[in-house]
Amino acid sequence: MRLNNITGFMLLPLVALLFAACEDEWDTAWEEYVEGTANMHVTIAFDRETSVQLQTRAVGGDKGESIQDINSFCMVVYRPKDNNDGNTEWELQGLYPVYGCGTTHTDVSKVTYEKADNRIDEEKNQDNSSGKLEFDLKLHSGKYLIYGVANMGKLERRDYSTPEQLKSIELEWKDGDAALNNQMFGVFSLEPDRNAYYSKKQEILVSAKTKTIHCWLLRLASKVTVAFDGSELYDDVNVFIETITLKDIPRRCFLGMDNEPGKGLDGKKKEDREKVLMLGKTVTIQPPVESDGHIITPDNFIHVCNNAHKYMDGNTDSVLNKVHDHSSEHSLFFYENMQGEGKSKKQSQDGVKIDYPDWKENDDKSGWKDNKPFGTYIEVKGYYQCVARDGASLSSGPITYRFMLGQDTDKDYNAKRNTHYKLTLKLKGYANDYDWHIDYVTEPGLYIVSPQYISYLYNKKMMAHLRIVGEIDPDDPHIYATIVGNEKAELSDFPEGAKVGIAAEETEKDKIYWQPWGDGSEDFPIIPLGVVAPGKTTNDGPWNSFLSLRQTNVIKITPPGYGNAASHLVPDSTVYNRDYWNENNKGWRIYDLNNPKGDPSISKDGVYTVNHVGSEYVLVFPLYTRAKELVTKTGFTGNNPYFAHPRKMKVRFSAHMKGSDGYKWKHVYLDVVQVRRIENPKGVWRKAGSTEPFHVTLMRLPEQSNEQTVDYESFKSVGKWSAEVVKGGDNIITLSTTPDGSGANNKPQHYMTRIEGESEHPIDFQINFNGSEGFAIVKVRYHNYTCEHDIFCRNGYGDVDINDDGIKWSSFNVHHFENGDEPVLTQSPIEGGSLFRRGSYIAILEENDGAIGTALSSYQVMMPDGSKTSKGWSEVAVTKAQEFWKIDSKKADSQRHIAAIEDYNTLISTYPDAVSGITGDDLDYKIKKAYGVVYADGATVVQSTFEDATGYNREKDGVESYKGMRGVVVYNRENHKQLFLPVGKTGYGRRKANNGAWAPAPKDPDGGLRYASRSEVMSGARKYTPLFYDLYKRPGAIYWCERWLDNRNENLGDPKSPYIQNTAPTGGSQIFNVRKSSALDINYFTMGFEGYENNASYNTPGNDTLTGFNNSDAAYIRTVTGRRKSSD
Repeated sequence: MRLNNITGFMLLPLVALLFAACEDEWDTAWEEYVEGTANMHVTIAFDRETSVQLQTRAVGGDKGESIQDINSFCMVVYRPKDNNDGNTEWELQGLYPVYGCGTTHTDVSKVTYEKADNRIDEEKNQDNSSGKLEFDLKLHSGKYLIYGVANMGKLERRDYSTPEQLKSIELEWKDGDAALNNQMFGVFSLEPDRNAYYSKKQEILVSAKTKTIHCWLLRLASKVTVAFDGSELYDDVNVFIETITLKDIPRRCFLGMDNEPGKGLDGKKKEDREKVLMLGKTVTIQPPVESDGHIITPDNFIHVCNNAHKYMDGNTDSVLNKVHDHSSEHSLFFYENMQGEGKSKKQSQDGVKIDYPDWKENDDKSGWKDNKPFGTYIEVKGYYQCVARDGASLSSGPITYRFMLGQDTDKDYNAKRNTHYKLTLKLKGYANDYDWHIDYVTEPGLYIVSPQYISYLYNKKMMAHLRIVGEIDPDDPHIYATIVGNEKAELSDFPEGAKVGIAAEETEKDKIYWQPWGDGSEDFPIIPLGVVAPGKTTNDGPWNSFLSLRQTNVIKITPPGYGNAASHLVPDSTVYNRDYWNENNKGWRIYDLNNPKGDPSISKDGVYTVNHVGSEYVLVFPLYTRAKELVTKTGFTGNNPYFAHPRKMKVRFSAHMKGSDGYKWKHVYLDVVQVRRIENPKGVWRKAGSTEPFHVTLMRLPEQSNEQTVDYESFKSVGKWSAEVVKGGDNIITLSTTPDGSGANNKPQHYMTRIEGESEHPIDFQINFNGSEGFAIVKVRYHNYTCEHDIFCRNGYGDVDINDDGIKWSSFNVHHFENGDEPVLTQSPIEGGSLFRRGSYIAILEENDGAIGTALSSYQVMMPDGSKTSKGWSEVAVTKAQEFWKIDSKKADSQRHIAAIEDYNTLISTYPDAVSGITGDDLDYKIKKAYGVVYADGATVVQSTFEDATGYNREKDGVESYKGMRGVVVYNRENHKQLFLPVGKTGYGRRKANNGAWAPAPKDPDGGLRYASRSEVMSGARKYTPLFYDLYKRPGAIYWCERWLDNRNENLGDPKSPYIQNTAPTGGSQIFNVRKSSALDINYFTMGFEGYENNASYNTPGNDTLTGFNNSDAAYIRTVTGRRKSSD
């Protein structure tokens, strides 16, 4: 058994011994002896504890109080027998029924029974309280042996004629309810004496002056409770406890003498053991995690780790007390089993070498039952998982712990009666405990911890580890990896053995690859109906999903010939995602274990390494999320578009390895989970000079809702997490930990550029602003650092030269115009501002916004003279089309203008634009985008309600507000300069014209508030573009561009024509050049960011009345200062 130099120790079992170590000196009492009848008060005491419930999902065992109460009690009284040989013989004087036995003995009176505290002073620090049975007794003076028997009625059909016969009465364990085994036995004494049962002198001398006698009852049965302490486990280790079973308990027990099952029998013979031993009960903590059907994660299953979790419930000390409480409902009962002393129970005497690695029945050398074949032991079964980042310790599988009961953890095997054994399995390091026998064997094969998590973001990488234990075929020293669902025909470089199981019968037959995923567990809920498009998708496969085994080299996959075309021009039936996938071998890869540096695929497809650890290999390989847009027309994306649900892919690894009968193919599967999309928070902005801090708690939506009514919840990192200020920005922030995120017992980390958080804690910390102006990015890595989330920080709201090209972008949208065409900006940089119809200077104010699809008969507007009034939809339109939408006409030196499409083109890496200097799809282009919630001045914490997180409202909230706003952060990854383009407090930054160029029926009313052009489900999307199925409900925004080109001008030689030659395989001879659009389209759901042609203008060229922009939409405006060279 390989245990990776594990070190550990056993927390000494807390044995509640219900007896004391004192013994009365009886000789001193003879001097006070007086003949006559004694009228005595009798006290019968027994242990009882207060009731505290431990709330877990465990089932099985019995309540701790199951055998504590007295249902019946009688005294058995013996007196000396007359003889002349000098030896005292005892004869039965009588059976005295006292309580619960029908008629009470005539010499017994005033019987009371109460469950009250009966502890003596020195026991007050124990967790025991006691019960009492009290009565008065008349007894003639003399010498007696008096015994108490509880819960056996009047000993019908039992021989108790002598003390020896009484004590040797044999009780048989009754399976089922532990209360059936509640027999008690005690010895009377003149003074309270818990040790009277164990005293060699049990006779008492009753005088006529004796006022009291006492009996402390001992149960024949004992019980054991098992707790777990993982406080000293390594960070990457979890043990999922499944069952706790009490094994080899005695079938029978003597009423009043030591119980030694198996005495005189051969412990090597199973039939002899079965004569006297039986299986005890099992406490089931949870079903076997491997067969549960859910992915094995800490949130899905009860487990032990080095932090707070479900089973330990936070405070280790308090939970240990609850688990071990007398009333614990998961107690395991058994009859006394006295097996004496023996060899040490420890499986390692020196703490290094494993002395007993393999527990084998009847094999003394294996440590089987520590050579005590008739002893009673605890067996704990579970599932072990180590996700160590070094890979060498990576392992997972079933694990078993066993411990022989006794009075200590070393050589005592006496499991005494009336004892509560409080065992704590103290796990340390890699989950070993040298006081427990452990069965965990790493067999030859391939080992990988599943699941593993990858970022929700596109174009991201994580490193995974595959451990290879055993001998690899020297003629084929390779690992063959494929994403399940990859077509078998495409694996031409794979040996046949590595293809086995890739065929359809072993793929996930019913899997729909683009969809979110859930298995019904707490961490991964089932996808509710209505969230995704129903039915199958044409040409579906892993090419429509997020995972690649090879490095992603583009941001957008575009079919040949459509580079300058609007995405909607690509045919619905395109299969280019599949073709690109296969042409670039994204779904499979071969790893050379002997010469990874010589692999020619490394430079293009990503570096992997092979480490030799003894006779083993550890393959360290990358996994990648795919491009942001997998053919924009399809809507498929490498970025998880779902806020409430992850996505999952399965990867198979195969190797040709030596077995007992030659080389065989070994396989292992890895579930890769792309985590939920995180949008809250995505940014924190502050006005110049502000030092207001911000308390970050990463939040996600617990369920998907198109109606946007579900609130956010924090979540815990599976593995440690970190947050750091990314290098390259300005020195404007530091970070500090919080107890919630980094543990209350850990040293605080204040005003740092990098902080660490604890596993199974929320991602919770503070951003400190120092008042300096500038830009910064905080990168959060969670789930054992494999997933990323960026938070964009800014101090100061001046215009931003984001591209370092002299062109400065305003940090605000336009709220209204004054003096005709002079823009008045919003008060807050996260404010959506007003909507404007094409060419119009009349602002449709945000206060008009309501439910999706709704329009008003009149709107509150701000006129170009700064006055506020009401206007109808048609009254805010411009009836004459103009090429340029001019502003600041009265300011001769003004360089400010509405952002042109050429300005927006510089923010997009996928346009081959001579002006921007980009030649094709440039993965390394410095301008990037992030979609999410940004907070500004007045906000100090992340908001959990959806309305507060996304609904900043200028009129209601003022300039400073605790609320946030959704939108897209555009940033320069080199210097961290940032812009924010909001999508509005409703999420719908557009009002649509009803009779425009394209709007499918049924149409919204004129001026309807909706981002999408359609107003109902896209039924045709079920086959080809399922992510657009419910686009009509999705958030997004339209932003106007300065210039409009007449879309009837099809003269390709005219620079004012918006058309270019069509090089695509479909369509006419020329197509609209999306780089000459009159509006920008931001799809918040699919993270689209592209020109919108003239589709928002809905114009008919002409010179007046109904031939102008009267059919245009209303959209947002952002301004830019400075002119760039035209691309025409």
